Amino acid sequence: MPRILPTVLTKTDIRKICLSPSTTAGVLSEMRPRHTELLNRKSFCFEFSNGINLWYRFGKECLEWSQDGRTFYEEYAECLESTRQNVFLVHHLRTHENPYSAVTLVIDTAESLITLVDDRLGTIHSNRDVCRKVEFGCFDGAVPGHVLTKELTGVVIDWKIADSVIIHQMYENESCCAFVSPPPPTAPEWKEFFITFNPTKYVKLRDKLYLISFTAPGSSGIEANMLMDLDSMTQVGSIFGIDLTDTLRSYTFGGYGSYAEVAFVGRYTVE
Repeated sequence: MPRILPTVLTKTDIRKICLSPSTTAGVLSEMRPRHTELLNRKSFCFEFSNGINLWYRFGKECLEWSQDGRTFYEEYAECLESTRQNVFLVHHLRTHENPYSAVTLVIDTAESLITLVDDRLGTIHSNRDVCRKVEFGCFDGAVPGHVLTKELTGVVIDWKIADSVIIHQMYENESCCAFVSPPPPTAPEWKEFFITFNPTKYVKLRDKLYLISFTAPGSSGIEANMLMDLDSMTQVGSIFGIDLTDTLRSYTFGGYGSYAEVAFVGRYTVE
């Protein structure tokens, strides 16, 4: 498959892109549910298995977070509710850093469990690729319970994330392959392409409820997270990174899906 070659960006280029006023606004998804206010006025101290604690205070489409419980940073936040009750996906930038980084949280308020995806721009291979860490934690005295899983190996799903975009995804042990048709407007080169996202992390949250976290190294380098409920075949997710138009993207999305066959035959199983 031909490579999709992005612009080679220096660290100075990345910093300028992050500080551009046009890059900070969220990009809406046609299928994304409304922002939830169920976390509004709630406060948490998240304790992670790596020994780090983070404090969060939620407002209406904003939050404050701290690494020490004293110094707080305020950020615009997008908070979405899963179709599973008491499970939320939260996405926000860290704009006090340059270049910006981003955080996606999956919070289970019923089980007092948390998974955090920490995204940062720049790897040893490319300044534009996103480097990701996945951390597990808990709060209110619970014990960490979210775990990496291989249960999705061999599963194939067609996801509709916009009226004009359906993605045929095939899940493997540590990678994910996708066929996009029609291609996104920002990446017309993806027409009739299979794209490999590697490495991919698969996290089991509850029975048939998973978080998938994947990157696209060697092309845009963007990171995506999908919180998937395979009972209702719905998902909400987040995007962070610099797209092929050299614009920083940081936003949430939604969609619904249907199980599919491994071989893509030119038609989808989801309408």
